[in-house]
Amino acid sequence: MAATAGHACPNCMYRDYAREVVFKKRLSPGDVQGRGGYKLYIPKPHAARFCSPANINGSEVITFCDVQMQSWPMGFRTISTDGRAYLGAGWIKFVRKKQLRAGDTVIFYEVRCGQGTRFFMIAVSYKDRLQLLGAPINYTN
Repeated sequence: MAATAGHACPNCMYRDYAREVVFKKRLSPGDVQGRGGYKLYIPKPHAARFCSPANINGSEVITFCDVQMQSWPMGFRTISTDGRAYLGAGWIKFVRKKQLRAGDTVIFYEVRCGQGTRFFMIAVSYKDRLQLLGAPINYTN
């Protein structure tokens, strides 16, 4: 994990914490337009990082924090037949609020701090749009 000494954890304010990119995904039209349901599939190698070991073949709610430290609870589900995993309930709310479009990129981080405390963050990189403090800037001429 990448150490970030000298700064406080944005969640608990603990001084020593580590943040690591779990994965990045460039969004497709299906990720943001709801064809076949509003789901964001998570690459198999990274799915186990998000769920508790007891729930590897089930569902649970995971709360992600964005760069403004707003909480985003999302349903996380694994499909036991093929091992695929996805974010469901809550994903579309995030998509709409963040004005995500195909071509934008989401970055998922795992943050570890304090006495083994961990949480997940989600950041957005907008394609062809300016952003300020993690939010797109909408302007007209």
